[in-house]
Amino acid sequence: MTETREPHPQPVILLSSREPILRLGLSRWLEQQNLAQVVTSDQPGELQNLLSERLQQTQPLVNLLVVDLELADIPLCQSLRRRYPHLPILALGPPVSRDQLLQFQQLGLAAYVERTTPAYTLWQWMQAILGGYSPWLQPETLTPRWRSEFYTQGLAQIEAALAQCQQWAQRPRPWLATQITRGRIRELHAARRLITWLWRPGAVLAPPPAVVTPPPALPSGERWSRVRQKFNQPLTNTSNLLLETDLLRFEKQRELWNTILNRWEALLAELLEARLTPEELPPRCPELVERLWQEALTDFVGRYYTIDGQDVLDTLLAQRDTVRAVILDKIPLVNDLFSFYVFQTPLGIDGVLYAANSQIARDHAATLLENLVLQVANGVVQPLLNCFPHHESVKQRFYRRNLLSTRETERLRNQLSQRYRWQRYWDEPRAIFESRYQLLRIQDQTIVQYPVYAGRTAELAQLRGIPWLVTLWLEFQDAVAPVLRAVANYIGRTSAYLLTRIIGRGLGLIGRGILQGIGSTLQNNRSQESSQL
Repeated sequence: MTETREPHPQPVILLSSREPILRLGLSRWLEQQNLAQVVTSDQPGELQNLLSERLQQTQPLVNLLVVDLELADIPLCQSLRRRYPHLPILALGPPVSRDQLLQFQQLGLAAYVERTTPAYTLWQWMQAILGGYSPWLQPETLTPRWRSEFYTQGLAQIEAALAQCQQWAQRPRPWLATQITRGRIRELHAARRLITWLWRPGAVLAPPPAVVTPPPALPSGERWSRVRQKFNQPLTNTSNLLLETDLLRFEKQRELWNTILNRWEALLAELLEARLTPEELPPRCPELVERLWQEALTDFVGRYYTIDGQDVLDTLLAQRDTVRAVILDKIPLVNDLFSFYVFQTPLGIDGVLYAANSQIARDHAATLLENLVLQVANGVVQPLLNCFPHHESVKQRFYRRNLLSTRETERLRNQLSQRYRWQRYWDEPRAIFESRYQLLRIQDQTIVQYPVYAGRTAELAQLRGIPWLVTLWLEFQDAVAPVLRAVANYIGRTSAYLLTRIIGRGLGLIGRGILQGIGSTLQNNRSQESSQL
């Protein structure tokens, strides 16, 4: 149990939670921001005794009770409401249905908020309740349960079918089957956008009153656990893209990925302490990504690693401009990723904004983080492959066994050069013209490509040279292809008619005439022979 006091009058909040991360993190955040005096308890059963002690003259009264609610704590809340009817109670818990929310309202709770809500938003609710604001919505404004269930089930079926089609598209198949699969993927994307537009469920609670610029959000280590778990497993590259990390042994791949994740967490912690505004963060994102690459490279290679008296780290860092132009600057949606984890801003997915505490937004942010880690890892390996491709100590330390030979190493370097050349002149202009990004994500222990929609009109207007000609060719192809298909169909039907109706009949008549002539000749010969006899 901890207690802090400030010289100026502040509201006193009693926070009860069995989770030490939530209890200590939220109380420390409120105290650091000088927003409230906080008294914490890890045992909800002690709340009645604790409240009785706070009624003494020597200690300030409790203005708000915040309870991390579980099913076993509902009778306790009822007892506290009967004993202290004027004490507002804010309940925290997992996402609940509409009926459960109405039951909590009937218990007399001041509000019910998901425990994953950012600290600043949670403080907004506390301010609203302390000011007498009632956050409960009327029942008719809540999202109906059947609508939410239909939306969730339909979206899950579309995602499952989309994942299956993407797996089919990555396998070598006949041209016609590949085109059918791509058409199916486009149909599923359109269906997902349509169902989101028609059936998107609304919020459960009304938005709290707007206040000043948000301070940092409450960090939580649980949001990295799933991403770390994916990177700790052996991964197979099935993305149809040759990656620099394919050069490394699995244990080195895992070491590099975890190094980047560790540096990412440290970088976010610094950003949370810096108290940047949402307007100040986007211009710094390219610099932050480059810093993430530099720190990961330093930790992975080693600060004092030398070859023949040459400092390896300095040589690799000298490739900064090349890595930035080829890989780091091409990583998409970096601003959205940083803003989501620093300020808990909503994420735009297929043209629709989703709240930061929604499951679909968290999954999309995890995908963006996976893509960032994989691309930064490629940026770490690229200068190593370019500067020390054939040095034996580097090969023995990092390379896979089947890539130790000079021939295989050179083949990999040439294939990577061709890939980036093709990506620059064809793949990237096509992705810009089609308003999408190609992300790398982890699915079923494989690295796959994952296309996401994004408006890229400004980038399209800046294309010049060969990339611009590629977009013109694609537009010309889209405009001419229907006409060519119609002409081809017409020629095909006409050819079939000519061959079957006219030429075929003519050939049939000629053949019949020949047969009749042969028959007449045979009869004449027979008649002549019979007359001679």
